Amino acid sequence: MSPDKPHTDKQSDSNTLLDVGYFRRIIDALPKSLQVLEPINNESAGIMGFKIIYANKTAEVLFPELLPGDELFLDKVSRKQKDFLQRLQYVITTGTASFTFCELGEGANKDQYEERILKIEDGLIVTYQIIQDPRIDLAKQHSLLKQSEELAQSGSWEYDCLTKKLLWSDGMYRLFEMEKGIPVTPSIYLDYAIPEDRHVAEQLVNIIEDYCEPAELTLRIKTNNTIRTLHIKATALKDKKGKLQTILGIDMDITKARAAEEKIQALNKTLITKNRELENVNSELMTFNNIAANDYNETLRSLYINLENVIKADASDMSDTGKANIRKAQNSIQKMKLLTDDIVSFSRIHLLDSSIVEVDLNEILQSTLNDLDDKINESAATIDSNTLPVINGLPVLLSLLFYHLLDNAIKFREKLKAPAIKVIARGQGNFEETEPDTQYHVITITDDGIGFDGKHNDKLFTIFFRLHERTEYRGSGIGLAVCRKIMALHGGYITAEGIPGDGTVINCYFPVGKE
Repeated sequence: MSPDKPHTDKQSDSNTLLDVGYFRRIIDALPKSLQVLEPINNESAGIMGFKIIYANKTAEVLFPELLPGDELFLDKVSRKQKDFLQRLQYVITTGTASFTFCELGEGANKDQYEERILKIEDGLIVTYQIIQDPRIDLAKQHSLLKQSEELAQSGSWEYDCLTKKLLWSDGMYRLFEMEKGIPVTPSIYLDYAIPEDRHVAEQLVNIIEDYCEPAELTLRIKTNNTIRTLHIKATALKDKKGKLQTILGIDMDITKARAAEEKIQALNKTLITKNRELENVNSELMTFNNIAANDYNETLRSLYINLENVIKADASDMSDTGKANIRKAQNSIQKMKLLTDDIVSFSRIHLLDSSIVEVDLNEILQSTLNDLDDKINESAATIDSNTLPVINGLPVLLSLLFYHLLDNAIKFREKLKAPAIKVIARGQGNFEETEPDTQYHVITITDDGIGFDGKHNDKLFTIFFRLHERTEYRGSGIGLAVCRKIMALHGGYITAEGIPGDGTVINCYFPVGKE
């Protein structure tokens, strides 16, 4: 209704009630039913009924028989409608709002509604909002509480500080393995507490009965030869005057959690002990490495030089057999020094490089080929490759990896045959022993050398493992063990496949995106 349009008497009252202007669209969108009514007056008889002058969209759906313009008279309605009209009459007469629950609908389609009647000016606003049946809601809450207590292995209780009555939930009776419904008092904790925790039970009972205060503690109880650990937490509720009235408590069975916690603590202690032992072993290894790198190597060098001086000084007085024995001793010293150097190098691999950076494997390969240039020329080897990927890795160790793999491919060949070696990037793939969704860059190094028996596939990367006699191929048997350690430091894997007389295939798996 336009605000500058003149109002007539009856129309003025109605329009005042309906003076919602542009808010009408908002009211129509409400999920709550809303009606505006005005009384139908008789000068002699008073209020005879009510007329509906507005209903929002929700009200039109809920009450299709009561649309704007319809009238309800006290002497022409059903009993239920008469009760409704009497509530309307009470509110319009007294000005006191009405609030009640009622059922709307038929049979199984009945729903519970909250009815509110409010006097506005000379008319009434009536709203209806659907609710859950309180009894159904309570039953549902009780069911949820019971399920929650069963899942959480807990129980709840309530203690009235005035009446001294203790109420237990079903979960409490289950925790104490008691028949449901048996009356209980706070002293029940004293009856079930194990001897070692009786003082805790006494403290809890005193807090509940004498002080009616909040509490939080852990208590062990024994029920039918079963010891349970309960975590008990109680909260005190006060009335409007601040006086303590009720204590609400929850008892939770934490037996399994406590056992798991104790097990974890025991494992942590064991882990600490093992870490200390490992630190001691590492310290001993470092000491050994230092000795091997310095004192041991120095002793070997001194021994070799002294034997050489013996030969030079006493050569004229020595037999050929004596000279030969000394030369054999010197060869053994050289092999021992080589082995010592390799052991020290193997133990210090992780110290060679510690910065993971973006590495172009094509550059690593080219640098390695330059280092092996003399051996490549001497053996007339041909080494072909395609474009290798860029990965995140340790440059120094990757150079060492390629050096050992290519050096082996050149070394283990037929004596009169020039080796043909291929370094091929096969794209991305999976490694059979890991989770299938992990991707790896796969680099394959293939040669046409002497190969090896496939039964040695796994042993090949074991430190000091040798397939051939020392007189055939020089080395300590540590090179491939170094390669496996380097791959492990990159989070990757290395495998070998061989056929006697038909060459070897080495596969290196570098994880994609490894930081």
